[in-house]
Amino acid sequence: MKLVYGADKTTAVPGDTVIFTAWISNGSKSHLRNICLIPRSFTNEAMEPLTYASSPAREDLAIPSLAPGEGVMRSFSYRVTAVDHSHGGSLVSAMQVRASCLGRLVTDEHDAIVSLTGARTPWPVRSTRPGLGHWSSTPVTSVKPRRRPRRLANAGMLKR
Repeated sequence: MKLVYGADKTTAVPGDTVIFTAWISNGSKSHLRNICLIPRSFTNEAMEPLTYASSPAREDLAIPSLAPGEGVMRSFSYRVTAVDHSHGGSLVSAMQVRASCLGRLVTDEHDAIVSLTGARTPWPVRSTRPGLGHWSSTPVTSVKPRRRPRRLANAGMLKR
């Protein structure tokens, strides 16, 4: 069994509706039974619990069985708020699927992440160290110390 879970966009601003879609597929040679799609958590950057604007009915999250090679899809939607955006960062929706296969419990879990663009904290984050500008993956080679380091031996601070 495989769960593929994602969002219809990678970035969002307040007022955008994001569609999260879960695809459950049976890639085994056996039937899956008692399949249950379980929304685990849905939060913004402040870890505030969020509620989907629309989601499948509770009975649609339980799928009686899937034959080998079959699959199902379920979608959830959420409208991004100004509060979500003010925290910056991302929306994170975690989804899990559980099923029974040949008498054993099988599970899969994935997260869908949507970045909130134009958020309060710009990226890349501006350095708090003077003279470094923006952090980057490029090595900084032209930074000079603000003062000369003292030599411990010359400053009388090295004890023998």
